[in-house]
Amino acid sequence: MELPNYWCKKLQRNSNFLACCHCLDMILLIVSRRQRYNKVWKQQNNLKRNIKNAHSSMRKCA
Repeated sequence: MELPNYWCKKLQRNSNFLACCHCLDMILLIVSRRQRYNKVWKQQNNLKRNIKNAHSSMRKCA
């Protein structure tokens, strides 16, 4: 994933240190991966919770 030159310049202007585009690429990659992982993790947790709830409601009916 390449950062547009515009962003590199903007970040260099806005920060005290010179922004390293390669480092930013790595950070963005890690962040996007983590977000994707968190989404999957949450979905799995919701699934587990739903299964648990379904089991307990089935027990109540029986």
